[in-house]
Amino acid sequence: MSLRDMKELEVTPRAGVDTAASVERRNVGLELDHQAFLYESFAAQSFGGNVAGVVLLDQPRPNHWLQGIAAALGAPTTGFVDLPSAALHAARVRFFTPRQEIAACGHVTVAIATALVDEDVWPGAGAASVQTQGGEVALTLATHRHGLTTVTMVQRQRLLERIAGSVALEPLLGKARRHEDLPLALAGTGLRHLFVPVVDEQDLLRLRLDEPEIVRIAEKVGADTIAIYTIVGAAQDPVEVRVRDLCAPIGALKEPASGTTSAGLAFVLADQEVLTPSRRRLEVTMGGEMGRPSRVQVELEFGKGGQATQARVSGTARRVLAERLAGDDLGGRG
Repeated sequence: MSLRDMKELEVTPRAGVDTAASVERRNVGLELDHQAFLYESFAAQSFGGNVAGVVLLDQPRPNHWLQGIAAALGAPTTGFVDLPSAALHAARVRFFTPRQEIAACGHVTVAIATALVDEDVWPGAGAASVQTQGGEVALTLATHRHGLTTVTMVQRQRLLERIAGSVALEPLLGKARRHEDLPLALAGTGLRHLFVPVVDEQDLLRLRLDEPEIVRIAEKVGADTIAIYTIVGAAQDPVEVRVRDLCAPIGALKEPASGTTSAGLAFVLADQEVLTPSRRRLEVTMGGEMGRPSRVQVELEFGKGGQATQARVSGTARRVLAERLAGDDLGGRG
């Protein structure tokens, strides 16, 4: 089914996905010109993962056009790829939520790399990179017999600080119990995430998802998202955690998978010595409560002093929609 066909349908979007009906409501005409795709990234099963928009551009487009297309596609985040630089294996990329531009997005980076493999711009194995506002992200690609390409992103710690002062979390936590033995932390590899530990998985279901309160708390600490997490297998290898990622300050209220959040959490857990040079792998499970089960694999690398130096975040993406579009009614070539 094409995007044009989807525009004529009245459907109820799955949790975390806003595509068909929303395009109709926004009255955005999409004419044939550029390649556009929707992918599911980090899916733990069919119809899982986080939906990523990918648009391939052979020439630059103005900001208002990019923002309009991101809003029309309705994915939590859409990546716009400069094809000339992608042909040189160093793709320049910009990320837009339906609301605003953001500096980095892990699940869309996985989708972009997969799209470039699917479209024969990149080979299915080897090294490449994406150049983003958040910095360069080195990639390793490996395509398997079943056709899926595993994308491994190298992400470096750009921010990590424990929050010593009090943060009023009651409006968010509700009846959920914060884990008092673990600190609040602000960390990130491209975006800024507030990490809040809770006692167990049931606490993840007790949160009050009040969008204005989430935005207020995030703005108070200077965070782009708030990640509520619980450790379910600290002694295992990989260490297992469950996460709910609340992204209201930059886009969707909640998202079912995030590579940047998972990498930031890995650095937080290394700071707490949950992850160590002898136990460096992390498995992040997300999205189950949204009906979009997701799994993100992270492996930390440690330096000689025992400090985590970089995170290798791995996952796959599966194409669910392909179309050609243009948004000349959104501002032309400008």
